[in-house]
Order: sequence, then C-alpha cells, then structure tokens
Amino acid sequence: MAIKKIDINAEHKYVSLADDAIDREKSNLEEYAKDFNIKHLVFDPTKQPTFFILKNLSADQYSKLISTFMRFDFKTGGLVGKEDGDIMAMSFSAFEMGCKELEDGGKRSPANFKELPMSVVQEVSNAVMGLAQLNESEKK
Repeated sequence: MAIKKIDINAEHKYVSLADDAIDREKSNLEEYAKDFNIKHLVFDPTKQPTFFILKNLSADQYSKLISTFMRFDFKTGGLVGKEDGDIMAMSFSAFEMGCKELEDGGKRSPANFKELPMSVVQEVSNAVMGLAQLNESEKK
C-alpha cells in the first residue's frame, strides 16, 4: 500500500458538538469523535448546523505548533505546555491555521475565534490537530 500524500487544499466540514442542530439521540457521537466524519451525525430537520470549514495542516505547520507550545515531560512521558497558558495559545494558533471559514445556512464567512465560546474554539482546534494525525484514507 502506498502512502497517500496530504492534500493541503482539501476541506473538511466539522460541526461542533455544542451545535443544537445535532440530534444527540440519533447521532453516533463516539464515532464522530474518532474520525470527525459528519456521516455519523443526524440533524434536527428544523435547524441548520454551523459548519466549520477545516483544512489539513502540513507536517511543517503541525510540528511548528507542537514545538512552539509543547515540551516532552520525562516524568509523565507525554507532552505538556512549555509555560502557563501555552495550551490556550496553541488552541488559538491551531484554530487560525486550520479553520478559515464558517458555513451557516449555506453562506460562508471568515472564521474568527474571538466571536466564539472558548469551549467551541478548543473543540475545533482539537479537530484541526486530530485531522493532522489521521491518515488520508481515514478522512471523509
């Protein structure tokens, strides 16, 4: 099997779990959390979800985020913020690198993390970082 190159121009639609257009009883939220594929979501027919238009981060962008804000902790064996507040700064940077637009009611507009609840910014940033870690064949 050949390794598929990352298409840095590809777009991925992401819906925040905070979006009240999601029918939580009919949706498979566990699967959605694994691969960010909206096929796992069922929407309330009376509401329209807001789509975050995400793009793939290049390996260079991803490594820049990690190296700028994180360090390896030998005690825990994992990554931690270099300084207080670095995890939040990384969330803002990941959002700005990977989410350029919102689609609401079929209309696209620039995405601005300053206009969103912090919990949504963190969630979308996690999706941006998660997409960077998925194989191309896993992205839908």
